[in-house]
Amino acid sequence: MTPSIIQLVLSLWIPLILSTISSLIPSEISEELKIKLFTNSLDTSIIFLRSQGFEATYDEINTNIYNDYIEIKNFNIKKQFKSKDLPFCDASKIKMDSIWKDPACELLINIENVQFKGFNFNKKIDNFFEINIDNISFDTSMFNDSSSKATKKLFKIEETINLNFSTRNKYNFNKNIFENKIFLEVEKFGNLSLEVKLSNLIYNEEQLSAVLDSFILEFVDQGVLERINTLIDIELDTNLIEIVNKEFKTKSLLNIDDENEIEKIEEHNQLISNVNRHYSNFDQNIVKLLAFIENPSSLKCIRYKDHIINNNISEAIDDLGPILLFAVFCENIIIDDPT
Repeated sequence: MTPSIIQLVLSLWIPLILSTISSLIPSEISEELKIKLFTNSLDTSIIFLRSQGFEATYDEINTNIYNDYIEIKNFNIKKQFKSKDLPFCDASKIKMDSIWKDPACELLINIENVQFKGFNFNKKIDNFFEINIDNISFDTSMFNDSSSKATKKLFKIEETINLNFSTRNKYNFNKNIFENKIFLEVEKFGNLSLEVKLSNLIYNEEQLSAVLDSFILEFVDQGVLERINTLIDIELDTNLIEIVNKEFKTKSLLNIDDENEIEKIEEHNQLISNVNRHYSNFDQNIVKLLAFIENPSSLKCIRYKDHIINNNISEAIDDLGPILLFAVFCENIIIDDPT
């Protein structure tokens, strides 16, 4: 299954890449050529998918010059797999619509509307490039083995999972500033949004660096946190609060006799002490995080103060793990924000 899913993802990036290019060089490409470039790249993606055994169709493509977008209506993707390719699917339990078809597990995805915006058809519109995907419907019927059925029941997953997704990107070449916004909504589970602004981006074989000007990660829970907590309790006999306490809070040495364990605890506590020295809000942010997990509603992880992102930070995060990662990106935590 893995190669097929990778092929699906890669093919869907072709229109994005080419349409993004057309938006970045408006003076060199006419409106007609941009539209043709996009439609041809979409058709190339469809041809590639079909060559890999996917059924891929759509109803129509609409172009709106004035509002600067191209949209695809009712995009459908389907593929049949053998049971051996999908360990979570029992093909014998799948009802086929014809006696002449072999029992097979079927991937079904329907997208009601995909809109690409930012081609610079209208010179008065800003140069953000956007993708808005409305009402993605993912059929879960192929997840039908006993383990998958139990997981679906635990997470209260019905026949389909419905999602909405959007992303908004802008790169200011003159000032070397990149801005990105991502929004994901999984109906009856929660909403996740992310805003990032980076400046002074430098990349070569020896150095990768940028200045993180701002970072806003917001999560609005609609019941998924409780279900994840239940699953962790069943599988690992623990919960999210215990995991956060273990990873992010200092530990007591009381009644610890094992020298190796004492050394590990002392290293852990020293690490948190060092992080607190450089990131003064760390402790209070962890308290807020625990409060959110206990009574989930909404959480914002925010950084407005500039922070360097480079190879040194990456290596330190690799060594120190989630403690430093949390401290770098979450300058402040806000929970239950009414806005």
